[in-house]
Amino acid sequence: MDVEYAGSVAPEANVRLYWVRSGIPAYTNLVNAYATAFNENRVSSLSCSFGIGGGNLLQSLIQRKVLSKESMNILNFVMAQGALQGTSNFTASGDTGALAYDVNGQAGNHLLMNRSINGIDPVAANSWITSVGGTTLPFSRQEISPQLHFKGTITVPKERAWGWDYLFPAIDSTNGLAHNPSLLVKNSQGSGGGFNTLVPTPAYQVGVPGVNTFNARNYVSNLNQPTMGSPLLSGTGTGRNYPDVSADADPMTGYKIYFKTQGIQWPISGGTSIVSPQYAAMAAVINSQPNRPRMGFWNPQIYQLAQGSESPFTPLNDTENNANLYYTGQPGTVYNQASGLGVPNFAKLAQAYK
Repeated sequence: MDVEYAGSVAPEANVRLYWVRSGIPAYTNLVNAYATAFNENRVSSLSCSFGIGGGNLLQSLIQRKVLSKESMNILNFVMAQGALQGTSNFTASGDTGALAYDVNGQAGNHLLMNRSINGIDPVAANSWITSVGGTTLPFSRQEISPQLHFKGTITVPKERAWGWDYLFPAIDSTNGLAHNPSLLVKNSQGSGGGFNTLVPTPAYQVGVPGVNTFNARNYVSNLNQPTMGSPLLSGTGTGRNYPDVSADADPMTGYKIYFKTQGIQWPISGGTSIVSPQYAAMAAVINSQPNRPRMGFWNPQIYQLAQGSESPFTPLNDTENNANLYYTGQPGTVYNQASGLGVPNFAKLAQAYK
């Protein structure tokens, strides 16, 4: 999928794939893959769709002495090497929104909670990577799905942060969320985003309007009951805010993927893992302009450009119909934890980026 959509955006690029085994040593393998890519220094941009399950898994591996306590520092050093070499690095912010689901006591008893450090993927929220979140494009259609209890019209009037809270009103009220809160788990996709409190707020985010403040809505009460139409919450946070940028990632407005199993198929797919390679490909396209140096590490420049009067970014700042299952927009700011700086005009970005 990554190669297909990187190649679709940059059809004349030489795409190089680094294939990594998963399993218990996933984190070590991922760091080694980055180190290999940077040491080869054969690509101008990299995309990663490799998640390792969040900070809770990382902490567990450290406790079991599978990884050392210095593991996070090793990743930071390796990613800093890429930035210093002028490689643009992108990674998917995740597809489960800003909420974590814990099973308490028995199967089916799910408690929806604000994502804390235990739910953060340390790669997606790394300070040396441009974290790519997801949006939903405008659409409207009738949806009837007995398995997921859909019954009604689903409408998204304009581009918004990707979060499947827009599906909740279409869930059959007679046999839906009120009687079966676990349906939230089945319908809980959205753009990853929030705060990585494991590391300080990076210098390029300090003072940016919207960073370390947030608006949010909680969709489940402390009694594990749905709270549709909950009031807007406001607060402050600390650490690395992510994602940095966004683009369409919702499977409802998604992409066809070439997939060969029992014959050639073209299923519709989505996720922030399909957006990250498109950003890497756009970096390659911009880098291919005559006499142009590599774009390198994006974040210091894009946060500066986003605060200017001619910003190449369109922030998604609405507080209604615009959330990643918790965080929503912040009117009058340039950043929010649901969609980052928003969606760029790449032609404008290429012209302004130095």
